[in-house]
Amino acid sequence: MRQGMTKHEGAFLMWLNMQCLGLGGELPGIIISKCHVALGEGGHYGKAYTEFMRLNIGTTRKNLERALASFKMLYNECVK
Repeated sequence: MRQGMTKHEGAFLMWLNMQCLGLGGELPGIIISKCHVALGEGGHYGKAYTEFMRLNIGTTRKNLERALASFKMLYNECVK
C-alpha cells in the first residue's frame, strides 16, 4: 500500500490520507479554494478522520488527472 491512500477495493470512492499537509480542520476549505475540487470530508466519520478525504474516481480520466495535478501543487506548497 502506498502512503497517502488506501488499497482500492473496487468502489468509486478512494480514501486519501492528507495528514502530511498539516492543514487540520482547514483541509476541506483549502482543497476547494486552492484545488477547485470538491471531496467528501472524512471528519463526517469521526474526529480521527479529520485529515482524510474521499475522492470519487468515477469520472473521466481528464477530470481525475486535473484533480491529481492540483493535489500535487498543494502538496508541493505545503510540504516541500
